[in-house]
Amino acid sequence: MNDAAACAPVSPPDPEAELLGYATQLIAACARNTKARGLNDIKSVPSPCISVCRVDADSGWCDGCLRTLDEIAAWGGLDNAARLDVWRTLNQRAVRRVRALTTPSDEKP
Repeated sequence: MNDAAACAPVSPPDPEAELLGYATQLIAACARNTKARGLNDIKSVPSPCISVCRVDADSGWCDGCLRTLDEIAAWGGLDNAARLDVWRTLNQRAVRRVRALTTPSDEKP
């Protein structure tokens, strides 16, 4: 199974869903699959890149994979433990992103 197929169990977005929301769901699903598949026991932890490569100026995160530019640049040199740490961070960011997207604007600080 290729890395993209391992992350595929996310439903396609409905017509009103924004790409960012879908990308966030995909990253969260990939993070869950990484944990569920025990990827710390294989030779290489897959990259979270989903080829939606643009960095949000406010957060500093890629809109596709939620990594920072430093995390993207470092990926190739990271060992599996460090890559899994990045995945854990991405899961936390995805949760924060979903909360930010789903909190009504009058409830935001």
